[in-house]
Amino acid sequence: MPILALTAVTTAFFYIPLWSVNSLFSFTGDVIVVLYLLTIPTVTFFLGGWSSTSMYAAIGAVRTLTQLFSYEVLLFLGILSPMVLADTWSLSDAAIYYNNHPALMLINIAGLFVSLIALLGKLEKVPFDIAEAETEIVGGSFTEYSGRLLALFRMAIDMEMIVGASLIAAVFLPFGLTLNPAIAFVLYIVKVCFVVFLLSLFRTIFARLRIDQMVKVCWKYFAPIAFAQILLVLIVKGVFL
Repeated sequence: MPILALTAVTTAFFYIPLWSVNSLFSFTGDVIVVLYLLTIPTVTFFLGGWSSTSMYAAIGAVRTLTQLFSYEVLLFLGILSPMVLADTWSLSDAAIYYNNHPALMLINIAGLFVSLIALLGKLEKVPFDIAEAETEIVGGSFTEYSGRLLALFRMAIDMEMIVGASLIAAVFLPFGLTLNPAIAFVLYIVKVCFVVFLLSLFRTIFARLRIDQMVKVCWKYFAPIAFAQILLVLIVKGVFL
């Protein structure tokens, strides 16, 4: 499971535009593949904890899977709405579109906010670290893991944060990709650092939620925002474009 999690995150990185409008491997529909690959680590966390002999790990695994059904839909809606506006399922084509129409990036602000919250849940960071609550269930799904396997799990989570931040930067902040590759790479670092800063800020100002509060917040408050973003995109696309 740790190796599969690390492999999925690493593979997703190859399809995201970094310092150019073209990724290393780009094709129509690559955004779907990236979202699919970023779902695999969470599933491995569940399977890794569920197969453990510890009750703490089993509880953490159940919480991991419960959270998955809360934030995953939000991330899909948040990421896909800019793609609908750009009329493409390719991250590279979307980057070209928004570099040609930079003003349209403002329409996706709500999707950016929802995607940041969903990414925070995917990474199981505060306030969504319910699956690894040390004061309640020791280490959650990773309670019985140590050494290399635990290091691989931790590495997969850290890499997922960078890949997730890169994906958000490529979708919502694609400016500068048509510049000189060196300048574009520096801008990429700045954008990723900005996204990580926002994630760290959210971790600082919020306390941990209960699992029922997490589900309620995602479906009662953030889901309507995500659907409103989709509706706004459809209206703008149908009326003005």
